[in-house]
Amino acid sequence: MVIYTHDYQVYSKIFMSEVTTVKVTKRTREKLAELGKKNETYEDIIERLIEFYEKKSIGRTRNYGKD
Repeated sequence: MVIYTHDYQVYSKIFMSEVTTVKVTKRTREKLAELGKKNETYEDIIERLIEFYEKKSIGRTRNYGKD
């Protein structure tokens, strides 16, 4: 499986000033890649995981880490 981390579509959807870097271990990156679908970016994978989490967490607050 090939995951495009610098896919043009990501940058065409998001302004460069809104892009950041998230450091993860190689093991975590590999796990994300395994969860990915063909031509899916890390951005797409993470967004899909967040949506899944939100659907499973109905009734919980959505203030991720905002105390």
